[in-house]
Amino acid sequence: IDLAREYLILAMPASHPLAYLARESEAELPSIDMSLLKDEQYILASKNTNIRSMIDYILNTHNISPNILIETGSSITQFNMVRNGLGIAFLPQSYATPTDGIVYFLPEPHQSWMRAIAYKKGTYISKAEKYLIELFKELI
Repeated sequence: IDLAREYLILAMPASHPLAYLARESEAELPSIDMSLLKDEQYILASKNTNIRSMIDYILNTHNISPNILIETGSSITQFNMVRNGLGIAFLPQSYATPTDGIVYFLPEPHQSWMRAIAYKKGTYISKAEKYLIELFKELI
């Protein structure tokens, strides 16, 4: 069951010299000229993941060979490292919450996936599970 599209976004410490570009924009998720980020320290998702494939596509499109500080399988680790000013990272859009420590951009080309609930065909779904699915549909 498809719930909502989620985009891959770029997270940057609010203290970064280019963070003003997000604050000056009226867009919720403004775009950014990726060429401005060619010399940045990147906190990246682990290799051989779907998100990393999307990240590599964005970076390759802009001919950026990233200066990788760390690769991790944990999005929350990436988020916390950005919040502490250690570099920039690509994160799922659901991590973009109003916070004083991070600004967000929607890099091009846009990369996204569908948030979904999956279950085996023919599986019994209880009344409570059906209610939970309906709640998700309303909230997302």
